[in-house]
Formats: sequence, structure tokens, C-alpha cells
Amino acid sequence: MLSVVTGVFFVVAWGYGWAMGKVHAATAFKSLVITLVYFYYAFIQHFLVQRYLAVRVQQYYVTRGGGRVATKAAWTVAIGFALLHLPYPHLILPAFLIGCGTVYFYLTTGRLWAVVGSHALVARTALYWYLEDNPFTELYMVI
Repeated sequence: MLSVVTGVFFVVAWGYGWAMGKVHAATAFKSLVITLVYFYYAFIQHFLVQRYLAVRVQQYYVTRGGGRVATKAAWTVAIGFALLHLPYPHLILPAFLIGCGTVYFYLTTGRLWAVVGSHALVARTALYWYLEDNPFTELYMVI
């Protein structure tokens, strides 16, 4: 399911760029380079969020008893993830929704690389085309 959602977003983002007449060698190369750099950035984020934080939050809910611990942990971690996006207000709601989904996916499947790859492809490519620029000023020096 995650690969289907990733594929749809990736195709829609590139389709949007094509429809707007922005797809040419320089923009395509820049977007792909940003995606590769963002893959490393996404790995760090998801390693910390999923492998460290989400597992511990899930364990907390397990010790408290009750059911749906993966769901509770996903909501809790997603709230924190959304708060980390306060410097980018337009990303708060998507960070919460996607964060909730990816944390739940990781806690139920244990597939960290699938989440990292999806995040890198969807977030970077979609942000590049939809916002028409690099919204992360810290990556300007790389490109």
C-alpha cells in the first residue's frame, strides 16, 4: 500500500511539473539531486522517530494495558512530528497525517527503509514541484 501511495504522489508531482512546462534537464536534475540528499535526511528523521521514539511510545502504551497500542503510539508520535514542523506552517497538517500513517506502518510492519524511501520520493519531489522552489534553505548550499 505504501508503495502505491508513493508511486501515485511521485507521478502526480512530475505530471504537474510537466503540465506547467517546468520539466527540462536542469529542473529535473535539480529535483533528483534534492531527492537523493533528502533520502539521507529522511533516514535520520525516521531512524530517530520510528526506531527510537515510536517503539518506546508503543512500549509505554503496552505497559499501560489496553488495546490499539500501535494506533495510540502513532497518534502520539505524529503530534510531536507535526510540532517539529512549526518552522514550516504549510507542512504541519501533512506532517501530522503522513507521520501518523508512517509510524503506524512501521510499528505494524517493521519496514523502515520503505518509509524512508517513500518520504524521500514523495516529500522532496512534491515539494519541489508544488512549491516551485526548494523550501528548505539549508539545502541551498548543496545544489
